[in-house]
Order: sequence, then C-alpha cells, then structure tokens
Amino acid sequence: MKIKKVVNHGMIRWSVDDARGTNGKRQRKFFETKGEAERFARQLKADRHAYGIYFTTIPPSERATLGFQLDRLRKLGWNLPAAVDFIERHGKSPRQFRSATWQRNF
Repeated sequence: MKIKKVVNHGMIRWSVDDARGTNGKRQRKFFETKGEAERFARQLKADRHAYGIYFTTIPPSERATLGFQLDRLRKLGWNLPAAVDFIERHGKSPRQFRSATWQRNF
C-alpha cells in the first residue's frame, strides 16, 4: 500500500494505492490531506490484520449482508459454525427444492 502526492489540475491530493482492493482489483482512493490518507491506510492495515485479507476484499454490500445474516443467527441463539454444521447434517441445498415448494412456503 503506497501513499503518493498527486497534482491534478493544479490541486494537490494524496493517493492511497492498494493493489489488493475489493473484488481482488486495485483500488485507489484520494484524500485532501496526507493525514487523512495515512489514517485510511492504517485502518485498512488494521482491518486486514484483524480479519484477514479475504474479508477486506469482500465488497461492502456483501459485508453488510453477512453482518445482517449473522445478526439474525445471533437473535435465534445460533452462531455461524453451528448453523453450517446443522445444514450439513440435516439440510438440503436450495437447488433441491422444486419451485412449487418455494411458492407454497412463501
């Protein structure tokens, strides 16, 4: 991750260049001050250290969905490993249901 000074149309900006951005694509963010750029880079490094590179490359919309579903499980008294174990033992994948079954249930 690199922080660079960039001059565009006579205005000075600071760029954070992250080669391992969302969806595995390079990500560049621009900031008005060097301090803002450094804070962003520090936070991104801390997130990667805490959660791993895979989690930080998940798009924000998918992360929000994950958080929502984990909250639903928590309210039911479940956690993710327990739910996955239960589905492996007792459940069926959604592809095994017929569309008529889905229509009756919803």
